Amino acid sequence: MKKYFYSVLLVLVASFQLVAQDEVISLYEGKAPGSEDWNWQEAQMYSNLFKTEVVYNVADPKLLVFKPKNPNGTSIIIAPGGGFQTLSINREGIDLAKELASKGITAFVLKYRLIHSKTNDPAQELIDNLQDRDAYYKRTSALQKMAGNDCKTAINYVREHA
Repeated sequence: MKKYFYSVLLVLVASFQLVAQDEVISLYEGKAPGSEDWNWQEAQMYSNLFKTEVVYNVADPKLLVFKPKNPNGTSIIIAPGGGFQTLSINREGIDLAKELASKGITAFVLKYRLIHSKTNDPAQELIDNLQDRDAYYKRTSALQKMAGNDCKTAINYVREHA
């Protein structure tokens, strides 16, 4: 029985490694410019509202790299959506990256900076915040520029390492 348990455990660990990204790259050395005083922790959860995994409280932008077995020389950066409050990390990021990698395309999923969620349900918080779109836009306008800079930095990284 014990031997069977360890065999199953080994298979599970190996299968989780098959679905993970090949590499994680920080976009900046140290804190990202403009958010040096951000001290919250990035988190991930399944959102019942959105019916998918979401990432929130991103303060340290990163690229998740998915390398194909047979690269065709093409690369793409995927920036999952989520209203600058969450990232639909699986449905709009990782799932797409895996599909593209299976077709020979090197895929990079961008985890760009997001506004700080005050609750443990960032999807509901986003919906609540969008009740007053003008206020939400004002609250996120500086962050949108930071996220745009994260995207530009990611593009530069991919070009420099092509």
